[in-house]
Amino acid sequence: MNSNKKDTIVLLHGLLRNKWDMYPLRRFYERLGYPVFNYGYPARKLDLIGHAERLHNALQHEKLVGNLSFVTHSLGSIVVRQFAQLYDEHYSLHRAVFLGPPNQGAAMARMMLKVPFSRALYGPILTELADLNIEEHCGSLEVGVIAGGTRGGHGYSPLIKGNNDGIVAVEETALAGISDFCIVHLPHPVLMFSKNVMQLTQNFIAHGVFKVANEPLTTTEETKP
Repeated sequence: MNSNKKDTIVLLHGLLRNKWDMYPLRRFYERLGYPVFNYGYPARKLDLIGHAERLHNALQHEKLVGNLSFVTHSLGSIVVRQFAQLYDEHYSLHRAVFLGPPNQGAAMARMMLKVPFSRALYGPILTELADLNIEEHCGSLEVGVIAGGTRGGHGYSPLIKGNNDGIVAVEETALAGISDFCIVHLPHPVLMFSKNVMQLTQNFIAHGVFKVANEPLTTTEETKP
């Protein structure tokens, strides 16, 4: 692992999103001197293996510096999990922060499958997210998970059991072997826009933990479960 240079940060958006949703994170990391690849992909057109292959092909055309680390939102997190399983030996993978990841599949996806024409709208990925069936290991990546939820623990959506960010339940973000975990009091669509979340991601990329000693967080959005 190359420790002489800052990691290249690869950003991946979620379903029904695009790379412009990750632009604030891109600017945040660029100001800190990180090389950044903000990857846009056709989320509705491919299955997980297809997305992992496409990401691998895209990275082959990038001038990568140092190790590879990832900051991902929602579906982007699952794409990186599949990518790491398939291509771990091709890269010097370091760390990843998953924002609102449906690591155990998503009840919301299962509900959406009951809606007429939902498969046509969301593509093959919706069926995969409804019943996620990939291994939990993430290759050599060290992973931190940031889940969204409410202060009272009831969640933003009454349709989803337990605390949730309106799309993904906190318990659905669970993943074996992760290095750190925290909950922020924010809904799913805005996780990547929060300045506090940005700082949490950078803490993890740099130190492998979300809360760094002697570095107070900028807001009180965060809480440990």
